[in-house]
Amino acid sequence: MNGIDDLRRTLQHHADEALAGPDDHVGRRRAVHERARATRRRRRGVAAGVVASLVAAAGVAVVVAPDGRGNAGPADLVGVDVPETLTALGFTYHYAGGLEGERRGDEGRVDATLEGSSRDRLISWGTSGDDDRVVVKVDGRTLTHDDPDFTNWTLVPAGTSGPVSATVAEGRPALAVYELGDETPDGVSLDGSTFRQDVAGAELLAAEFVDGGPAEVTLDATATTNAVRVHLVCSGGPDRDDDDSEELVLQRDPLGQGEVPFEPLDCSGSLPVDATTAPTPLVLAASSRTTTPGDAVSITYRVTTWSGEVVDDPGFRLGVAMYALADREPANGASPELEADGHRWVLAETVDGGSSTKVEYRAPSDGGARFVTTIATGEEVVYVDGRDRQAEVLHRIGLADHWRYAGSRSEQQGLLGPGEEASLQVVEGGSAALMIAVYERDD
Repeated sequence: MNGIDDLRRTLQHHADEALAGPDDHVGRRRAVHERARATRRRRRGVAAGVVASLVAAAGVAVVVAPDGRGNAGPADLVGVDVPETLTALGFTYHYAGGLEGERRGDEGRVDATLEGSSRDRLISWGTSGDDDRVVVKVDGRTLTHDDPDFTNWTLVPAGTSGPVSATVAEGRPALAVYELGDETPDGVSLDGSTFRQDVAGAELLAAEFVDGGPAEVTLDATATTNAVRVHLVCSGGPDRDDDDSEELVLQRDPLGQGEVPFEPLDCSGSLPVDATTAPTPLVLAASSRTTTPGDAVSITYRVTTWSGEVVDDPGFRLGVAMYALADREPANGASPELEADGHRWVLAETVDGGSSTKVEYRAPSDGGARFVTTIATGEEVVYVDGRDRQAEVLHRIGLADHWRYAGSRSEQQGLLGPGEEASLQVVEGGSAALMIAVYERDD
């Protein structure tokens, strides 16, 4: 094959053959019609490096030609208008390709393989029928959603590949893939890496990137809530598996609490696109502390070698940001806002178990999905006659079970589709206060 157009034509030809058997004249006319539709949607300006994000399973779906990132999307999938872009948590994603499903027995279904990508992606869906309920399977997860066509999505992190499917009871389903664009959200950025201005209700107070200069950052800010947190990213450091390279360490005065020297630091990777929610390169967690609104807060972070020399390498980059955290509900400690699966969620209700040993919640049978946090608050570990008296709790979200010890606090999070249930139960050991926090989409 010579380029993307040949790949598209080959995939379309196989799909057409699957739709029309050797003696199926009606099927052949239908296949010709589908091929004509796909041809009308084919764009002339597609970049040569763009490859279809979805590959149809033979005989299952009709391939719809993808567009290059930044170009206009197709007119429709299964007769439904498809947006050219989606915005998730401030980041812009561009349409990259789509598939239309077919009726099989008493259901409409589309099956495909998601190819790997170096960028984050969103998968969105729609249906030709009046019933918006769709069951999507991707990355080992089964998600049930009931939202208008192509208004909801699930986040697929970079590097993810594998089977993906959508099933509907009425009509035909369609899947659309969106790839992360180059646009940067509000905040402080360096070459595509951003400390976002707002993250789940946490407000950016101050941030700075050092690009090749001495790796030292001092941030001064005024607290606006009852807690602040610091995030750090870095790149251009030595490979930690290289025995000939001197390991980097972080020396810091985290929020005025006294300098913490010689904390191992891994800066061997590249700067993440979302600098705020990326895993910390520190061995220890990001620094945080309680504050009073109006407090002056100052932090200093410097990266050195073990011998104490501040890193001053043209290829080294350091980013540090300070956030004012949104105040939690004082009664139960539930966060008022969350970010998960490419969405912003706000606290809608809490279900308090009181003194009972089990608490349950059932999502509404109609409407969008709910995101839940199950929280068990118990006592610290107590040993009596050599036995651990800490409460053992079972977090159940949908079909997923998670066994945890309550300790001072135990949490589990997950997505509930319409009509699905979550529960939290003390199974063994001591007592624990139980609560389920329920969140609704707010984007």
